Amino acid sequence: MAALLMTGVATFAQTELTTEKSEVTRPKREKVTPESQTKQLTEELGLNKKQQAKVTALFEEEAKAKAELKEQRKLAVDAAAKDELKVKAKEEKAAFKEKMKNILTKEQFEKWTASKTKQPVTLGEKEPVRLKSKSVAPVSEN
Repeated sequence: MAALLMTGVATFAQTELTTEKSEVTRPKREKVTPESQTKQLTEELGLNKKQQAKVTALFEEEAKAKAELKEQRKLAVDAAAKDELKVKAKEEKAAFKEKMKNILTKEQFEKWTASKTKQPVTLGEKEPVRLKSKSVAPVSEN
């Protein structure tokens, strides 16, 4: 009888904890769309209507390419295939940058590239994660 009572209390306590935890949620991030990216660039760089149309089309093209790469990455099984995809991603990134250079004025492009360097580096160029370790006394061999 006491065991049943304890099980019920433990279950109730776990339910209460999970309920409290689920109520604390992170604010949802707005989904990034080509239109939202263009709007942000327009605010930052002062794009004109013609530039806005070209940039939106470029962001749409980039989104399709990224989705395609993501699917290919899921299917890649060996290291060579994954390395090929990394090279392809870097090439597409360079092509995107070159197209952006053709759309923006020199000043806008410089401002855009400067703002991009402030963002974290992605796709295989991340620094290794360092785990915190407890200090351990060196082991001496006698």
